Amino acid sequence: MLVPADFVVYTEGGVVLVEVKSGSRISGGSLASYKNKYEPRVSVRLSMNNLQCNGNLLSIPLPLADQLYKYIHLYFSEYNDRRR
Repeated sequence: MLVPADFVVYTEGGVVLVEVKSGSRISGGSLASYKNKYEPRVSVRLSMNNLQCNGNLLSIPLPLADQLYKYIHLYFSEYNDRRR
């Protein structure tokens, strides 16, 4: 299976797809179509946009890429809290 991601990382919550966009324009539907088909718990987009979480899409600014695992961990902590 081909995945529309630039990176795939393994975390305590499972496999997470990471898409990297070089600027603030984040158009493109490959990650969205993957999310619709496979419904992953979370996917990550690194871009020049602000830090935000929109459903199961975690957007992280490129300057914070070195803290990727921290933000994914925080997402899963919040996700588990919401499920209780």
